[in-house]
Amino acid sequence: MGSVLLNLNLLNQSPRLNQTSDQQQSVFYCYSDCLRSLSILLSTLNFSRRCNFQISDTGIHLDLQVGNTLQAHAYLEKSTFSEWYFSNPNQSTLPTTQVGGINSDDRSAVVDRFSDVVCQLSNQSTPSQEQQELSNYQFEISISTLIECLNIFGTASATTSNTNTNTNTNSNQKFNYNPKPPLNSLANGYEDQVDGRDQKGSRSVFRHGSDDRSRLVRRQPSSAIRITYDGLGQPLVLLIEDSGVVTRCALVTYEPEELAEMMFLKENQVVQLIMKSDWLKSAFEQFDEKTSTEITMIFCSKAYNDHLRRKQASKTNQSRKSNRNNSPDSHHVKHQVNDEEEEEEGLSYPSFRIQVDGTMGDWIIDFPNDRDILESFEFNLPDHLDDEGIETMGIVKNSYKLSNILKFKKALDVSTKASLRVDDTGFMSLQLLIPLDESSNLRVKKGYVEFLCVPIEDG
Repeated sequence: MGSVLLNLNLLNQSPRLNQTSDQQQSVFYCYSDCLRSLSILLSTLNFSRRCNFQISDTGIHLDLQVGNTLQAHAYLEKSTFSEWYFSNPNQSTLPTTQVGGINSDDRSAVVDRFSDVVCQLSNQSTPSQEQQELSNYQFEISISTLIECLNIFGTASATTSNTNTNTNTNSNQKFNYNPKPPLNSLANGYEDQVDGRDQKGSRSVFRHGSDDRSRLVRRQPSSAIRITYDGLGQPLVLLIEDSGVVTRCALVTYEPEELAEMMFLKENQVVQLIMKSDWLKSAFEQFDEKTSTEITMIFCSKAYNDHLRRKQASKTNQSRKSNRNNSPDSHHVKHQVNDEEEEEEGLSYPSFRIQVDGTMGDWIIDFPNDRDILESFEFNLPDHLDDEGIETMGIVKNSYKLSNILKFKKALDVSTKASLRVDDTGFMSLQLLIPLDESSNLRVKKGYVEFLCVPIEDG
């Protein structure tokens, strides 16, 4: 656990944590009247001891790595803070200073299209390790210690309408898998249809859901915070104020560890889907680390399903001709043809399938290409593919460590949108949009989290 120094003082001055002389000597400081934004973002990464803390002129970046198969990157815009001061170590010009909020026109790092936002932010802020060292301040801190400091007054808990308090993962329930949405999801209008299987798990098809969860968020009391950093080797200082009481926390900073180079290249993208985070959350809640060691994700193109139907139709026609020539029993022929037609109708894959083969049973969760489920689904195939090429490239199937995928849960719980991308090697990127403001206007404050996961074959 990281070292931290706490000072508790009763102040007669304004609770706005006014600028002090030591703050003027800092290379970075920021202020917000609500520290919950930072706490929410940190909670999504609270599965590792430490993380790399990176400060740039566009915001705060948090990066961590689990083994060589999973990385997590979180980004908090500087517009989240009402005051922002950043002295670029690579420039002798005036530092970046913003007071009283940030104009939306100045958010050069933010793009409108959600599917590209994390990628562009990452590419702009961390183009190379050399440029990082020149233009950013980087150090390593203890995540758990930082979260404890933020919650010292008990006002940093992330509260969203998506929180599920019923997390019973009894194995007997899982064996007869009958997925049910969280109670709060029912309030949002979510419904599940279950296409049951008796002995080896079951298949579920998620159906219509609506309403924005932000309507159900209730404003909770929070504390103001000022973050100060004086440069290399210095602690990260937090001044947290609640009802006139100010606590000073000084967190020890460490030299950052170098992370493996993981970057999702858009030119290698094969599949991308955008959906509400609730759908993925409801699916992943069915599993825990005792369920299995692997999870498989299958993506299917429309061209592949069309190919399967043509292939089956050709077999059916040949079977009809053969039966008519060889069988005098027309009733038997009609019955057999009907069976083949039913098989043909069922011979297709959903656009997105999650599959887990566990010791207590098998789980198959299908997401059809329905606008109510998948807001966007793209499957990139080369032009003019023949049937053999479609059969080879028209379906993507990759397996990942279930323990890695389960680390997405906390982030899914507080996010509203999910963008899932896979490249031609099975390398996966999950980007999540996290509202950080307790209002329905998500443009005011938002954060981004990206998980990069290597498939088992490459891990």
